[in-house]
Amino acid sequence: MERVYFDKQIFSYLYNGTETVYKKFLSDIYANKGNFLFCYSHGHMLDLKNDKSDIKFKELEFFETIVGDNYLSYHALDKVTSCYLARPIEAFNDLDDFDEYFDILKVLDEVDLSGATTEQKEQFETAKNLLINQKFDFGLSQIKEIPEDMHSALSKIIPENKSEMSLLELTEHFMEMLRSMLNDKSTYKDMRNMVDKNFNNGKFTLDFNNIDFNDDLKNSAQKNLLLNL
Repeated sequence: MERVYFDKQIFSYLYNGTETVYKKFLSDIYANKGNFLFCYSHGHMLDLKNDKSDIKFKELEFFETIVGDNYLSYHALDKVTSCYLARPIEAFNDLDDFDEYFDILKVLDEVDLSGATTEQKEQFETAKNLLINQKFDFGLSQIKEIPEDMHSALSKIIPENKSEMSLLELTEHFMEMLRSMLNDKSTYKDMRNMVDKNFNNGKFTLDFNNIDFNDDLKNSAQKNLLLNL
Protein backbone atom coordinates (compact mmCIF):
# COMPACT_ATOMS: atom_id res chain seq x y z
CA MET A 1 0.00 0.00 0.00
CA GLU A 2 1.32 3.45 -0.93
CA ARG A 3 2.10 5.76 1.98
CA VAL A 4 0.97 9.39 1.62
CA TYR A 5 2.26 12.27 3.73
CA PHE A 6 0.76 15.76 3.62
CA ASP A 7 2.40 18.93 4.86
CA LYS A 8 0.59 20.68 7.71
CA GLN A 9 -0.47 23.42 5.33
CA ILE A 10 -2.32 20.91 3.16
CA PHE A 11 -4.18 19.59 6.20
CA SER A 12 -5.13 23.17 7.10
CA TYR A 13 -6.53 23.84 3.63
CA LEU A 14 -8.49 20.60 3.76
CA TYR A 15 -9.77 21.40 7.26
CA ASN A 16 -10.94 24.90 6.34
CA GLY A 17 -12.44 23.67 3.05
CA THR A 18 -13.11 27.17 1.79
CA GLU A 19 -12.31 26.36 -1.85
CA THR A 20 -14.09 23.88 -4.09
CA VAL A 21 -10.82 22.24 -5.14
CA TYR A 22 -10.01 21.29 -1.52
CA LYS A 23 -13.54 20.05 -0.87
CA LYS A 24 -13.25 17.75 -3.88
CA PHE A 25 -9.74 16.69 -2.87
CA LEU A 26 -10.96 15.78 0.61
CA SER A 27 -13.81 13.78 -0.87
CA ASP A 28 -11.32 11.89 -3.05
CA ILE A 29 -9.13 11.20 -0.02
CA TYR A 30 -11.99 9.67 1.94
CA ALA A 31 -13.02 7.62 -1.10
CA ASN A 32 -9.49 6.17 -1.42
CA LYS A 33 -8.59 5.57 2.23
CA GLY A 34 -8.58 1.84 1.51
CA ASN A 35 -5.99 2.24 -1.22
CA PHE A 36 -3.49 4.57 0.51
CA LEU A 37 -1.93 4.85 3.94
CA PHE A 38 -2.25 8.48 5.01
CA CYS A 39 0.24 9.47 7.74
CA TYR A 40 1.11 12.34 10.04
CA SER A 41 4.27 13.14 11.99
CA HIS A 42 5.78 14.78 15.04
CA GLY A 43 6.27 17.93 12.95
CA HIS A 44 2.51 18.30 12.55
CA MET A 45 2.10 18.16 16.32
CA LEU A 46 4.74 20.85 16.87
CA ASP A 47 2.95 23.13 14.38
CA LEU A 48 -0.33 22.65 16.21
CA LYS A 49 1.30 23.28 19.58
CA ASN A 50 2.18 26.80 18.42
CA ASP A 51 -1.54 27.49 18.08
CA LYS A 52 -2.66 28.91 21.44
CA SER A 53 -6.37 28.70 20.59
CA ASP A 54 -8.62 25.68 21.06
CA ILE A 55 -9.06 25.30 17.30
CA LYS A 56 -6.12 22.90 17.27
CA PHE A 57 -8.23 20.28 19.05
CA LYS A 58 -10.81 20.44 16.25
CA GLU A 59 -7.94 20.07 13.77
CA LEU A 60 -6.64 17.04 15.66
CA GLU A 61 -10.06 15.42 15.35
CA PHE A 62 -10.03 16.24 11.64
CA PHE A 63 -6.51 14.80 11.26
CA GLU A 64 -7.74 11.50 12.64
CA THR A 65 -10.50 11.19 10.03
CA ILE A 66 -7.73 11.02 7.42
CA VAL A 67 -4.69 9.46 9.09
CA GLY A 68 -6.31 7.26 11.72
CA ASP A 69 -3.43 6.16 13.98
CA ASN A 70 -0.65 6.11 11.38
CA TYR A 71 2.11 8.07 13.13
CA LEU A 72 5.59 8.60 11.64
CA SER A 73 8.53 9.57 13.83
CA TYR A 74 11.90 10.53 12.35
CA HIS A 75 15.02 10.06 14.46
CA ALA A 76 17.42 12.81 13.37
CA LEU A 77 20.57 11.17 14.77
CA ASP A 78 19.94 7.66 13.47
CA LYS A 79 18.31 9.04 10.30
CA VAL A 80 15.59 6.42 10.58
CA THR A 81 11.83 6.83 10.27
CA SER A 82 9.74 4.59 12.52
CA CYS A 83 6.02 3.86 12.35
CA TYR A 84 3.79 3.90 15.42
CA LEU A 85 0.11 3.39 16.11
CA ALA A 86 -1.07 6.54 17.86
CA ARG A 87 -4.05 8.79 17.30
CA PRO A 88 -3.18 12.48 16.74
CA ILE A 89 -4.67 13.57 20.07
CA GLU A 90 -2.54 10.94 21.85
CA ALA A 91 0.63 12.11 20.11
CA PHE A 92 -0.23 15.74 20.87
CA ASN A 93 -0.83 15.09 24.56
CA ASP A 94 2.52 13.30 24.72
CA LEU A 95 4.46 16.40 23.62
CA ASP A 96 6.90 17.86 26.11
CA ASP A 97 5.55 21.04 27.65
CA PHE A 98 8.16 23.72 26.99
CA ASP A 99 6.23 26.16 29.17
CA GLU A 100 7.37 24.19 32.20
CA TYR A 101 10.20 26.06 33.89
CA PHE A 102 13.60 24.44 33.49
CA ASP A 103 15.69 24.98 36.62
CA ILE A 104 19.37 24.75 35.65
CA LEU A 105 20.62 24.95 39.24
CA LYS A 106 18.34 22.10 40.27
CA VAL A 107 19.76 19.96 37.47
CA LEU A 108 23.32 20.76 38.57
CA ASP A 109 22.51 19.98 42.20
CA GLU A 110 21.12 16.59 41.20
CA VAL A 111 24.23 15.51 39.28
CA ASP A 112 25.47 12.23 40.78
CA LEU A 113 29.15 12.64 41.69
CA SER A 114 29.34 9.55 43.88
CA GLY A 115 31.60 7.78 41.39
CA ALA A 116 33.75 10.82 40.63
CA THR A 117 37.30 11.32 41.85
CA THR A 118 38.25 14.19 44.14
CA GLU A 119 39.81 16.00 41.19
CA GLN A 120 36.66 15.55 39.08
CA LYS A 121 34.47 16.85 41.89
CA GLU A 122 36.69 19.92 42.25
CA GLN A 123 36.54 20.53 38.48
CA PHE A 124 32.74 20.27 38.56
CA GLU A 125 32.46 22.76 41.43
CA THR A 126 34.84 25.14 39.65
CA ALA A 127 32.75 24.99 36.48
CA LYS A 128 29.54 25.45 38.49
CA ASN A 129 31.00 28.45 40.27
CA LEU A 130 32.08 29.94 36.93
CA LEU A 131 28.58 29.45 35.54
CA ILE A 132 26.86 31.07 38.52
CA ASN A 133 29.16 33.70 39.92
CA GLN A 134 31.62 34.84 37.25
CA LYS A 135 30.34 38.00 35.55
CA PHE A 136 31.11 38.83 31.92
CA ASP A 137 30.59 41.94 29.84
CA PHE A 138 28.94 40.70 26.66
CA GLY A 139 28.50 44.22 25.34
CA LEU A 140 24.72 43.85 25.45
CA SER A 141 24.22 47.24 27.09
CA GLN A 142 25.36 48.87 23.82
CA ILE A 143 21.89 48.19 22.45
CA LYS A 144 20.90 51.57 23.94
CA GLU A 145 23.14 53.28 21.41
CA ILE A 146 21.55 51.85 18.26
CA PRO A 147 18.82 53.62 16.20
CA GLU A 148 15.31 53.55 17.62
CA ASP A 149 13.80 51.48 14.79
CA MET A 150 16.35 48.73 15.53
CA HIS A 151 16.16 49.15 19.29
CA SER A 152 12.45 48.34 19.56
CA ALA A 153 12.98 44.90 17.99
CA LEU A 154 16.27 44.01 19.68
CA SER A 155 15.14 45.11 23.15
CA LYS A 156 12.69 42.19 23.19
CA ILE A 157 15.48 39.63 23.02
CA ILE A 158 18.60 41.33 24.40
CA PRO A 159 18.92 42.20 28.10
CA GLU A 160 19.93 45.86 27.85
CA ASN A 161 19.68 46.74 31.54
CA LYS A 162 22.70 44.74 32.64
CA SER A 163 26.23 45.58 31.57
CA GLU A 164 27.53 42.32 33.07
CA MET A 165 25.90 38.94 33.42
CA SER A 166 26.89 35.45 34.49
CA LEU A 167 26.62 32.59 32.01
CA LEU A 168 23.72 31.27 34.08
CA GLU A 169 21.84 34.57 33.85
CA LEU A 170 22.47 34.80 30.12
CA THR A 171 21.30 31.22 29.56
CA GLU A 172 18.15 31.73 31.61
CA HIS A 173 17.41 34.94 29.71
CA PHE A 174 17.60 33.31 26.31
CA MET A 175 15.52 30.34 27.49
CA GLU A 176 12.85 32.82 28.55
CA MET A 177 13.27 34.64 25.23
CA LEU A 178 12.62 31.41 23.33
CA ARG A 179 9.54 30.74 25.44
CA SER A 180 8.36 34.27 24.70
CA MET A 181 8.90 33.83 20.95
CA LEU A 182 6.77 30.69 20.99
CA ASN A 183 3.92 32.58 22.65
CA ASP A 184 4.31 35.96 20.96
CA LYS A 185 4.97 35.78 17.23
CA SER A 186 5.53 39.57 17.07
CA THR A 187 8.95 39.08 18.72
CA TYR A 188 10.21 37.04 15.77
CA LYS A 189 8.36 39.09 13.16
CA ASP A 190 9.73 42.41 14.46
CA MET A 191 13.26 41.00 14.43
CA ARG A 192 12.82 39.64 10.89
CA ASN A 193 11.47 42.97 9.64
CA MET A 194 14.28 44.88 11.35
CA VAL A 195 16.97 42.67 9.77
CA ASP A 196 15.32 42.89 6.36
CA LYS A 197 15.11 46.69 6.54
CA ASN A 198 18.48 47.54 8.06
CA PHE A 199 20.78 44.78 6.86
CA ASN A 200 19.26 43.13 3.83
CA ASN A 201 17.43 46.15 2.38
CA GLY A 202 16.85 44.41 -0.93
CA LYS A 203 20.51 43.39 -1.35
CA PHE A 204 19.81 39.68 -1.13
CA THR A 205 16.84 38.24 -2.98
CA LEU A 206 16.05 34.86 -4.45
CA ASP A 207 14.24 34.35 -7.71
CA PHE A 208 13.73 30.60 -7.73
CA ASN A 209 12.55 30.65 -11.31
CA ASN A 210 15.93 31.95 -12.50
CA ILE A 211 18.28 29.81 -10.41
CA ASP A 212 20.61 27.67 -12.53
CA PHE A 213 22.86 25.54 -10.31
CA ASN A 214 24.76 24.17 -13.30
CA ASP A 215 25.72 27.63 -14.50
CA ASP A 216 26.50 28.88 -10.98
CA LEU A 217 28.81 25.95 -10.25
CA LYS A 218 30.49 26.23 -13.63
CA ASN A 219 31.51 29.78 -12.76
CA SER A 220 32.53 28.94 -9.21
CA ALA A 221 35.93 27.86 -7.84
CA GLN A 222 34.95 24.21 -8.43
CA LYS A 223 34.59 24.77 -12.19
CA ASN A 224 32.20 21.86 -12.41
CA LEU A 225 28.62 21.12 -13.36
CA LEU A 226 26.00 19.91 -10.95
CA LEU A 227 25.33 16.85 -13.09
CA ASN A 228 28.99 15.84 -12.94
CA LEU A 229 29.38 16.05 -9.18
